[in-house]
Amino acid sequence: MTTTTRQVLYSKQGENLPTPPSPIGPWTGQVDLETTEMFCAHHDDDRLVESLKYSVREIQLPEWLSTEEYCANADYVKWQFLWAFGASPDWSEACQRFLLNLDGASQLACIKLLKTKAFRSEFRKSLYQQLMDWIWSSERKHPSPFSPKQWDCLVDVYTRRAAHQLGEQLYHNIHYCGAAVAKAA
Repeated sequence: MTTTTRQVLYSKQGENLPTPPSPIGPWTGQVDLETTEMFCAHHDDDRLVESLKYSVREIQLPEWLSTEEYCANADYVKWQFLWAFGASPDWSEACQRFLLNLDGASQLACIKLLKTKAFRSEFRKSLYQQLMDWIWSSERKHPSPFSPKQWDCLVDVYTRRAAHQLGEQLYHNIHYCGAAVAKAA
């Protein structure tokens, strides 16, 4: 799998200037990039300042993921968290779509399992094989690759804490955008 660079139109939709812009869709020249709007200087500073409303950024997306799907229904946030948790945009579509639907701690646990090169435990190796078999299976017999007890072993208190801390860091990082840090075009 490979990634491609796409030009995406972003719009400032919050009332405060520091609010990060949201992706709208693929850039096709549909708006005037020189359009300005008034914003509050900060959340606790109501002075109005004029700023550009739109910008275009280049982001890396997997070839199979359309820009429209990435931007739809604020799904870009889910994708950003998935890649920031360590999933590679180069992984297969089936793998990434499975991981996308998990909660943060389960995502992180599965990503760590998928990134492990050498297993010290036969149990973790069997969990890895079970996960891979489930992801690539066309006819799944179960709704999840693991039993509840296996999930409990995989998603321990340390993984939950790490996922929470990473989620907090990502939530407050206004510069993270897409699979790689975006560049203004």
